[in-house]
Amino acid sequence: MTDVNEHDGGERDDDVVAAEYVLGVLSGAERMEVARRADEDRAFAMLVAAWEERLAGMNEAFGEERPPRDAIAKIEDRLFALDPVQKKANAGLWTSLAFWRGLAVATFAMVAILAGTLVMRDIGTGLPREELVASLSADDSGATFLAVKAADGNIRITRTGEEPPSGRSHELWVIVADRDPISLGLVTPEGTTSTILPSDIARMPDDALTLAVTLEPAGGAPEGKPTGPVIAAGHLKRI
Repeated sequence: MTDVNEHDGGERDDDVVAAEYVLGVLSGAERMEVARRADEDRAFAMLVAAWEERLAGMNEAFGEERPPRDAIAKIEDRLFALDPVQKKANAGLWTSLAFWRGLAVATFAMVAILAGTLVMRDIGTGLPREELVASLSADDSGATFLAVKAADGNIRITRTGEEPPSGRSHELWVIVADRDPISLGLVTPEGTTSTILPSDIARMPDDALTLAVTLEPAGGAPEGKPTGPVIAAGHLKRI
């Protein structure tokens, strides 16, 4: 594996890269590159979140494993140990284990302070950072989608599976009990689509909402009512 962006013609499929990242099969350098991309590319981050949700059930097959008690000591020895011949000659601040430990603690404290500052900034806006994710799919359909709901009711949805057939469109709906499905608009075949929940729906508990995608005539369902089959559906979950 030489390039995390390699496809059939020289560049690999993003969905495959996201799956390999979640499975932990990438090399250290590749994993750092993919992690950096996930931080900068929202659509790719949604693919990673989708694979994390798909593979979460695998965790149940493995129990917790305690590391050996001397694991930390061995790691520190490997990182900081000196050649006995050079130990005296190189003794000083740069070879002091206490110095490096103190520097690590100070760095961690700075990161914690920065994180707290960012959280307080978000608190000042009155909107929590927490988002919810829904992986939309169906057993008899190859169409899959990943939706992310923000605290303000904004929903971003990305197609991760099959494209709509020629002359047809994917349409997103929100379904709540005792109400007809409400259209949230068409899902673009490429990229991410942004839409917003109606204000009365956005105030409902998140577990009361179901997102679904139907296959409609080009341009969307006539008269705002679904006519095609439901090809994908899912519930919002916290991440």
